[in-house]
Amino acid sequence: MEKIIKLGPWLIAVIAIIYTTCMLISPWIQNDYDWQKVQDVWERWQALNVGILAFISSSIAFYISRYNSEQQRNREFVASKAFLPHALSELNSYLKLSAPILVSAYEHSLNPRLRAMKIPGIERPPGTEITAPEAPSIPELPRSYAEVFTNCIRHAQPEVGEYLSNILRLLQIHHTRMNEFSVSFNTVTNSSYHLSCLYSLGELGALINNLFDFARSESNFHNPELTWESFDTAFRTLNIYFENHVELETHTKRALDRHKK
Repeated sequence: MEKIIKLGPWLIAVIAIIYTTCMLISPWIQNDYDWQKVQDVWERWQALNVGILAFISSSIAFYISRYNSEQQRNREFVASKAFLPHALSELNSYLKLSAPILVSAYEHSLNPRLRAMKIPGIERPPGTEITAPEAPSIPELPRSYAEVFTNCIRHAQPEVGEYLSNILRLLQIHHTRMNEFSVSFNTVTNSSYHLSCLYSLGELGALINNLFDFARSESNFHNPELTWESFDTAFRTLNIYFENHVELETHTKRALDRHKK
């Protein structure tokens, strides 16, 4: 539908040219510039003339209204986008606080002594109990970002709104997982699950990092596919280094390969 609307001005121009040629120029030439005969032609085609003129005038009014609406939307989006860098910085800070918790959970899930900490039916002798690590304090999700994202999505172009919506979706998933860790930090021992949580954290960080230049009006919006470099930068920003987590590096490369296919 949007493509048809964009082609509308060209269609109107073609109709106007054909109408002008057939109804204003041709009758004069074919009737030897006889005013009476030209009037007779116009009278015979009066219904068509009224319809064409009404169509052209209503189309012009529509596109003028659409232009004004688009300009208003752009102004509102610029106003909303002014708060976007601050919201992204807050989310980055939140992810940095989340990162050590996810790393700790992943490392604990790899510890066989912790996995054997509670085995049903087995009682350990006094003094040999394994002390479980305390559940971490979950960082609080910023609140101001929600209104900023909502306003930007409302006034942005569809591709920008879709990008921001994807960040919100991943952020909600991440926050839900973080809340789960507050009650199941010592009971979830599936290292693959924790590894996928770390990958999702890096994906979220990469998406946010890609948006900063656009939010600061330093570049136009573009939605490139996430690459190895973008993940590496995102993880390093979160103080997570592939050199210390080879499994995370392997998992990330496999995920990128799947997306390419």
